[in-house]
Amino acid sequence: AQVLFAIEAPVRDLPAMRGKVLISWVGRLLDNGKKVVEQANAAGVTLIDVTAVPRITIAQKLDVLSSQAKVAGHRAVVEATYAFGRFHTAEMTAAGKYPPSQTFVLGCGVAGLAAIGSSKAFGSVVRAWDVRDVSDQ
Repeated sequence: AQVLFAIEAPVRDLPAMRGKVLISWVGRLLDNGKKVVEQANAAGVTLIDVTAVPRITIAQKLDVLSSQAKVAGHRAVVEATYAFGRFHTAEMTAAGKYPPSQTFVLGCGVAGLAAIGSSKAFGSVVRAWDVRDVSDQ
């Protein structure tokens, strides 16, 4: 194949890929990623780093960082639900009335918005706060 896909770049197999295109999660700005880029250049491999996709609206489908952050937001709510040990929604039972849970999300980025959505879907009363200037819009 001329185009290869990998979650992590197969560094030790790069010499065998001369002249091919490798699309992978490299992180070219990190120390380890810089080494992978240098090794790919030395081996004659065209390397496409999926973390280099611009984080703009039109490229959201390709943005692996946003998709991972979104999963992290949903997982945070699921983990918190497990630790909480109760339902999020208000309950009315023969044993009495239970108020809905209160969820406070710090940070309204991609992960925070996913956490807000999940908590709200579970029936929790959600509040959020972010320190960034753009968050008060």
